Amino acid sequence: MRKAAAIALAAVCAASAARADTQIVAKAGAWEAFSGSAANGQGVCGVSTTWPDERYLGVKYYAGDRSYTLQLGSKDWTIKDGAKRRVTVQFDRRSPWRAVATGMHFGDQDGAGLQFEIAARQRDLFMRELRGAQTGAIQFPGGNWAAWQLNLDGVGQLGDTLDGCIRDLQTSGGKPPGQKPPP
Repeated sequence: MRKAAAIALAAVCAASAARADTQIVAKAGAWEAFSGSAANGQGVCGVSTTWPDERYLGVKYYAGDRSYTLQLGSKDWTIKDGAKRRVTVQFDRRSPWRAVATGMHFGDQDGAGLQFEIAARQRDLFMRELRGAQTGAIQFPGGNWAAWQLNLDGVGQLGDTLDGCIRDLQTSGGKPPGQKPPP
């Protein structure tokens, strides 16, 4: 009986430790900048926005990566983990960003999500376009999901906050805020 209780307690502790732990560090318009650790303990910085119907868009930088990860989610979506879906992101009238996103699930939310990466060589251009845009849209070609119109109010103001967070992660050995790199 004690062994079963100890195993159950260990499982609960492990599950708790596996949760993402991020804090909002700044807000501007419809957007928030955040930093902290991902569910796997990896340092993460990003900017995100959420619609009233609980759709989510996050642009994330994970410590040690050279790319950005874009995550989109909706409580109304059904998609299998690992399933592929085409996505197009466009800012103003610029050339669209095209990707094949991978289906995933956020651990603490209903619905499903998609994620894809912006390669390191395109990271700066993507952020310049995002920060400088007045309008934006996300489309899901070849499917029956409706396009998303982006409210970009405030995202440009959070660019310096995101840049600073990324620098902090890089100089701290990838540790989330409040943790020291190994000696």
